[in-house]
Order: sequence, then C-alpha cells, then structure tokens
Amino acid sequence: MKNRSLYSELSLVSFFLILTCWYLFDSYKASASTENLLLILPSASVVILLCLWVVLRTCFNFRKQKEVVSEEEQPKPEKKVSVLAAMALLAGYVLSMDWIGFDVATFLFMAALMFLQGERRLVWLGGFSFGFAFLVSLFFEYMIPYPMPMLLGREMIERLI
Repeated sequence: MKNRSLYSELSLVSFFLILTCWYLFDSYKASASTENLLLILPSASVVILLCLWVVLRTCFNFRKQKEVVSEEEQPKPEKKVSVLAAMALLAGYVLSMDWIGFDVATFLFMAALMFLQGERRLVWLGGFSFGFAFLVSLFFEYMIPYPMPMLLGREMIERLI
C-alpha cells in the first residue's frame, strides 16, 4: 500500500470515527434516556469498533508490506464495461420497482449484479439473492409506515413468520 493510499484511508476512517463520536456525544447530551439511545449507542459502538479495527489493520499491514510490489502483481483496473453494466443494472432496478415490486426487483438486481461480478454458482446466486431480498423486504414491511410496492412480499412474509 502506497503512503498516499494509506493516508487517504486513515483520513476517511478517522473522519467516520470523529463524526460517530460527535453524534453519540450529541445524542447523549440531548437526552440520556434509554428510548433515545436504544439504537444510537449499539450502532455507534459497532462503527467505533470497526473504525478502530480498520486503523489497526491498516497500520500493521503497512508495516508488513513495505516491499515494493512488482508490476505483474498489481491488481488490474476494473473494466469500464463492467462499471457501465452495473450502472445500467442499478437504473433498471430503480425503474422496475414500481412494475414488478421491490422484493422481486431486489432479488433480480442482486442475482444479476453477482453474476456480473463473476459468481456462477446458481445455488449461491439464488440463495443469497433470495435471502437478501427477503430480509430487506421484511425490514421495510415492518419499519416503514407506508406500504412498499411488493409483488410477493406481504403474503410471503405472513406465511413464513
């Protein structure tokens, strides 16, 4: 890892760490009640621990990898075609939500994006995409006060739970 990339990564993580600590402190200062800190404190704790882990990992990996990496071992830059294809998939995902529903659109988007990134095992494509779409649909069904456009979601959630 070059010095420039090391400093940029540490700067970004430090920014997240400072922002999270500030938000936690401000929330605690506003109201130290359990209702106020019920979601903020665990989430902030996880973010702080992850930031500290990234800082430690980055510093120790930098010390281990001081030798210069040869040209052959450097990762190849991603092709522009795959980036454009991912952007097209995202646009299709957003536009198709009203027609086929959030749950089915999420399933198809996840499967297509994983296939685009090189995953070829059909069981993994279908299983992970279904699990992700189901959990996200379940979350939105219970946490958002207005109904999401879903094709299978409500009936499937009621049957499985």
